[in-house]
Amino acid sequence: MESIEKKLFLTEKINAGTRGAIYRFPNTTYVAKIRHDENKKKLYHEFKIAKDLYNAGIKVAKPINLTKVFTLNDGKKVERLAFIQEELEGENLDKMYILDLLNHSELCHAKNLGRKEVKKAINRGFLPRDTHALGNFIYNKKEDIVYLIDFEDWSKKDF
Repeated sequence: MESIEKKLFLTEKINAGTRGAIYRFPNTTYVAKIRHDENKKKLYHEFKIAKDLYNAGIKVAKPINLTKVFTLNDGKKVERLAFIQEELEGENLDKMYILDLLNHSELCHAKNLGRKEVKKAINRGFLPRDTHALGNFIYNKKEDIVYLIDFEDWSKKDF
């Protein structure tokens, strides 16, 4: 049986942004988001917003938990805190646009689906940020679903 440490050793980076990177867990349907700056408070905040969005019926990846994982940094094994969530089927809308994977009509349709999810989130008390960026939407063309991602700068109204 594989050790827990081996299962939580991440080497396959599938995406990266200015504030963090996404790694795929081997042989699972889960991914881990790790911040470059290791700000645990911000990572917890994003996990909490994602969990609240998911529980409110907004189309986001199912958040699982926060846990420590291992990555390589300059050839050395490093323990990092990660936000674990289910991997989404689909592609980042920004990438699809740049690679011409969608025609104009398809892109407009996907953006409208994303706007509907953002409006649902607003109606449920969330205050989104950065929703103008195509990179914050994942489009599953086969299922015709748009998922929201990247909630670091979001907040939620207290009622």
